Amino acid sequence: MKNLFLHPGVRAETQRPVAGGTCHNCQATVSSTFCGACGQKAKVHIASAHDFLHHFVGHYVAAEGKLWRTLGWLIAKPGALTVEYIAGRRGQFIDPLRLLLTMSLLMFLVMRWQVYLLPHTAPAPAPSVATAQPATAAQARMVHAHDGQLFAVFDRASDRFAINYGTFAAQPEPVQAVQFWEAWLRFGPTIMLCLVPLLAAVLKVLHLGTGWRYGEHLVFIMHVQTVTLLALIATTGGMHGPTKLATLSAMALYILLAMRKVYGGGWIVLLLRAGLFGYCLMASFEWLVRFAFLLRMV
Repeated sequence: MKNLFLHPGVRAETQRPVAGGTCHNCQATVSSTFCGACGQKAKVHIASAHDFLHHFVGHYVAAEGKLWRTLGWLIAKPGALTVEYIAGRRGQFIDPLRLLLTMSLLMFLVMRWQVYLLPHTAPAPAPSVATAQPATAAQARMVHAHDGQLFAVFDRASDRFAINYGTFAAQPEPVQAVQFWEAWLRFGPTIMLCLVPLLAAVLKVLHLGTGWRYGEHLVFIMHVQTVTLLALIATTGGMHGPTKLATLSAMALYILLAMRKVYGGGWIVLLLRAGLFGYCLMASFEWLVRFAFLLRMV
């Protein structure tokens, strides 16, 4: 009983690999830095906090200035970074997916902080099932024009949805705006990532017959989404009025120039493709934002 309750546990050195002339992974004989059979390092150790920090900074910032070079090309030369990547000139830039995930993480941290800065609004008391008045599809459309299209789907999925939506619709407009903005801050990065494969499929359809592969469209979308995330980070908390219009106009021009650089073509065809792409981008983005917001009420 003493050993069962008071035993101090296994000593750390008994779990660590013993130094020797064999690979710790496949037990093959090792005479160099790496195992010739499986490729693992001959000498292994658990990295310290300093090692992790050094690896992160060195990989993303200090390694030949890859991060700054990549961001410089991405912002100042619309579409040029995509052309370089597709052409195989990739060594001096950060991989598109890694870059997008890094910016998504940064955006997530910024938006999580913005959630704490939101004005505090006292939530309306939750009504009981007996006294609550469910919202109708007409009420849904009064609050947000596109919500009525999703209302019936969520209403069939949950008995509480109509009641919860009715509570939301009954609140003052400023309270609704705060709650909707909070939902965007929480789900924004996930929504942006969900748009990547969808928009790549849109580009694939728009360029049928030109020989472009879906993976190449993915690279283009990941670069565009990275710029979009940077714009959202720079304007978080201030996307109102002139700032919003200026940001949307700048992004529209950026996408047009990027498509011109990557896909080429005459200006009439380019403007048609860019217009259709922009419409699909805005429609998909708005639908995903509404979906994420309404999903909280199920």
